[in-house]
Amino acid sequence: MAALTLDIPVDEITARARQMTFTRFVQSLIALPFYLAGYGMVYVWKASRWCAAAYLVGVNQARGPSKSEQIARLKATVESQRIQLSRFSG
Repeated sequence: MAALTLDIPVDEITARARQMTFTRFVQSLIALPFYLAGYGMVYVWKASRWCAAAYLVGVNQARGPSKSEQIARLKATVESQRIQLSRFSG
């Protein structure tokens, strides 16, 4: 136990605790729920964005490619086949 107390500034902590007034302590207690609520809302916001993005990716994969994506893919396939045909035909 003595090895642990060597790294902890006990005197500084005691001095700061003695400087704190009761009103400051009460103000800190009043502010604590708001701080925790804000901190929690960040995680809720991040989690909800991630869930929404995962949902949209799942919906898009279930639907398959759109008509414009299918047309673009077919045009690219036709173009690559034309290039190959032009190479073979000379």
